[in-house]
Amino acid sequence: MSSKNKPVGQVAFVGTGPGDPGLLTVRATEVLAGAESVVLDRGINDDQREAIVRRWCSQEVELLDAGFGENGQPLTHAGRAKVITRAAKSGRRVVRLLDGDAGTFSGLAEELVACQKAGVPFEVVPGVALHTAVPVYAGVPTTSSAVSAVHVVDAAARV
Repeated sequence: MSSKNKPVGQVAFVGTGPGDPGLLTVRATEVLAGAESVVLDRGINDDQREAIVRRWCSQEVELLDAGFGENGQPLTHAGRAKVITRAAKSGRRVVRLLDGDAGTFSGLAEELVACQKAGVPFEVVPGVALHTAVPVYAGVPTTSSAVSAVHVVDAAARV
């Protein structure tokens, strides 16, 4: 089969939510169950990664590192995008695990553009947002009848 006829896989960008593998969305568990390759976010700790992969993926799933290259160097956004698109262009169903909510992951835009340029179909599966899930999961409501808004401030950002 020529490379022109080789089927292109697809990528699902999946937010892992606040850290408890039991809080993944239903759609996240569906795409993880069908994944042939999982590209791991460097923000996901080993325990969380193992719990997600063990619980939701097949035993044959290929794990790909999006944090570091072959020589141990940290990957840039472009380097991570290359790992993702290369796996998908080989015809695999790829899940890109992202820490927290996929929509707040800083490299999502670059990785989506790389998929689009490479002709790789993709979907984004949001995770449960950390800024509301963590306090609510701990029993602390973020709003009340007197307070109807939540403001998220990045205290580390430079003004």
